[in-house]
Amino acid sequence: MNAVITNRQPMSRSTILKGALVGATLFASGMAILDCTDQDPKSKDGSVKLDLRVSSTAKIDTISYLVSGNDITPLTGQIDVSKSMTATATVRGIPAGKKYQVQLDASTSDGTVTCAGSSDVDVAAGKTAQVTINMQCSDTRSTGTLNINGTFDNCPAVTAAAAMPVTATVNGVINLQATGADLDGDGLTFRWRQSTDVGTLGAVAMTSTRAATTTFTCGAVGMTTLTVTVSDGTCEDSASIPITCTSEASGGSGSGGANGTGGSGSGDTPGGGNGTGGTPGSGDVPGSGSGGSAVGTGTGGGGPGPGGMVGSVMGGMGGMVSGSAGGMISSVGGTGYGGNGSCLPSHCAGQDCDLCSFGPTDSPRCATFENGCNNCQNSERGCDVLTDPKDKKLCEDVLACVLGSSCLIPGNQGDLIPCWCGTKPTTCVTANAAPDKANGPCLAQITAAAGLAPDAYDAPTIRAHLSDSSPLALASKVLSCRGMYCNKECNIP
Repeated sequence: MNAVITNRQPMSRSTILKGALVGATLFASGMAILDCTDQDPKSKDGSVKLDLRVSSTAKIDTISYLVSGNDITPLTGQIDVSKSMTATATVRGIPAGKKYQVQLDASTSDGTVTCAGSSDVDVAAGKTAQVTINMQCSDTRSTGTLNINGTFDNCPAVTAAAAMPVTATVNGVINLQATGADLDGDGLTFRWRQSTDVGTLGAVAMTSTRAATTTFTCGAVGMTTLTVTVSDGTCEDSASIPITCTSEASGGSGSGGANGTGGSGSGDTPGGGNGTGGTPGSGDVPGSGSGGSAVGTGTGGGGPGPGGMVGSVMGGMGGMVSGSAGGMISSVGGTGYGGNGSCLPSHCAGQDCDLCSFGPTDSPRCATFENGCNNCQNSERGCDVLTDPKDKKLCEDVLACVLGSSCLIPGNQGDLIPCWCGTKPTTCVTANAAPDKANGPCLAQITAAAGLAPDAYDAPTIRAHLSDSSPLALASKVLSCRGMYCNKECNIP
């Protein structure tokens, strides 16, 4: 885009031309002088006499005049001043009247300086009127030009920013990834920074704070906000992610599985004895499970039951115990939580989150929270109210996915619907098949917490379980409560 800006400054001087060229600006004036010698006292008309003096450096060739007003035909003429610095002109035959306008125009011979001025004058019968006219002149030689060369630029945008997970222990690593777009196709650069110094960006080998993908290593307990900025070299855009660094305290030992039921013999006397439950999880070691040893007395003594399943590591999970003898199947072992360096997803946000959510209210920290402590009453204590280890794990699994996938919408008060529905926010509550079926990042965990197997998916059932006492509902309630009252303390966007 090219543009030219020209600045013109008008100048003004009084009646008789006293100046000359000052700098590059010409000052000129005309003056009408009273003269009664040529007039007939009995005449009904009057006249205007112009006595002009022009600077010798002013190179003005002609001065034009125009007298108008009172419905007369305008009287015009030119005064030649090309050969003389003075000139006289008398405009006669002007009917007596008030507020005639006298207009003067002049210019230098090269056209670089132009002057103009006007004034009102009253003409009396038989008299020659006097009028003073200020002429304003402008000189293009005293001005310059400015060329403006501009271009249009579409600013880039951060299209996605994610932290996985959003909570880590001290010395733990959080993976960061961002994407950006620019309508002009400009090359983009990325830059990461943290609001509070609780760790190090780009500490892991082969990562950098100036790359779209990098890492954050927790160095101290606390919360911070990681901000990524994308730039095309002209303008930029940013997005932020809150993260939390927690302590490395041991989570303790998990609970073991329940005892298996002893087998019953088929002989005269039933088999006796109970199966052995799974051992508690210790540290990061999963709980073990062993079968029930049920030895019957008599001819139909039951044989030993098969061994239990070994639990997965989630702070240690109790064994699934099944003792069978004579066809009797045992009960199932519970889930053990804990383990070194681990925490339950519902409590990984730290002490402030737990205080704000569940109290106690006598903690000095409560006064620093916007909504105080114990905002989530017993009915909304989330996974903690579940006594069945399996249900509790289903509830915690939902929270782990929701808090780790950045699927919550900022300002939406912890509503987990986007984590279930994904890009199908309206059809997901009824549709059971593509293309309208839910496709959120936590679809599998939410389906399981609603008590459904993957091959028995049913959207209306999931929707109904969001408001009952199921593991899914309890996970949803604690998220909503924290999003409404403890979003800062619990890192709910």
